[in-house]
Amino acid sequence: MIGQTAALGIAGLATMPLARHAMAAQNATPGASPAGGGTRTVTAVNGEIALTGTPSRVIAMEYELCENLAILGVTPIGVTERDSVPQWIQIPPYPAAVADLGTRDEPDIEAIAALQPDLILAASPRQDAVLDKLEAIGPVVQLATYSPRSTPQGQTPIENFQQILTDVALATNTEAAAREAITAFDALLEQGNAAIAASAFAGRSFLFGAFNDQTASNLFNDHSRIAFTISQLGLTNLAPENTETPGLHFTPTAVEQLGTFPEDTLFFTSQSPANASEITPLFESGIWKAIPFVAAGNFHNLGQPNIWTAGSAITLSDLIRRLVKEVTGTDLA
Repeated sequence: MIGQTAALGIAGLATMPLARHAMAAQNATPGASPAGGGTRTVTAVNGEIALTGTPSRVIAMEYELCENLAILGVTPIGVTERDSVPQWIQIPPYPAAVADLGTRDEPDIEAIAALQPDLILAASPRQDAVLDKLEAIGPVVQLATYSPRSTPQGQTPIENFQQILTDVALATNTEAAAREAITAFDALLEQGNAAIAASAFAGRSFLFGAFNDQTASNLFNDHSRIAFTISQLGLTNLAPENTETPGLHFTPTAVEQLGTFPEDTLFFTSQSPANASEITPLFESGIWKAIPFVAAGNFHNLGQPNIWTAGSAITLSDLIRRLVKEVTGTDLA
């Protein structure tokens, strides 16, 4: 089901086109999809998938796929881990009519079959083990969604999220919405880059760290979408490659080791509401305040909600807006 509204209702989330598409997930109703749509072929992990018409009963089985549907203005009839999706992606909670289909790793196949979907958006490799069962239910487009353990060949992280968004749009017959979203994101990134270039922060070194506890931070390198996007704003990433697991998008780093980075390093983080109460004491501790870049005033907590490191256009647009506002004071249009 497809629908659009005028705004997302989350302050500073994204440009108006992205906001309009994202809010659709809250307001659309079952059976609202327009009829029609020609035959098209999606190049997916599970082959060349031929689809005809506009699907009206769509299932999504990974957070990134759920975010893409929100961007495109498509409300699924069911998703895996339904209640946790809005905790990671800045979209409104799903209406009660959207079914919860189990976990991403162990989806409820019987519940999926009962919904009689006309399109199943699956992830690879997460749903490889159940692909045959899914294909017995209805058309499946399985896409190689973001993984911190693999780096797409021949694509930057931004090109990769835009390719997956484009594939989801082709599958759902919403290609115009994808083009609009990608154009809006590219324009926002360009605005952010210009704002940084015009500031005292142009070319500065940075780290983006995520905390699971008070002992260590995962420092994201430019294989990751989140750090690569920050680099494209005109900053220089100091995060090291992971030598133990080449290609991994982050390197776990003890809090004490953070003190080895130069004091002019800009350190960014955001917090999950789930562990904010546990992590906040670290930022108030003497150990943290003694780190050179913290003592120099270069620690920038982008706050809550967390910025999901595996996100698409909604997530990365939010990152750009929050970071540029934090360091330059500029509100991007």
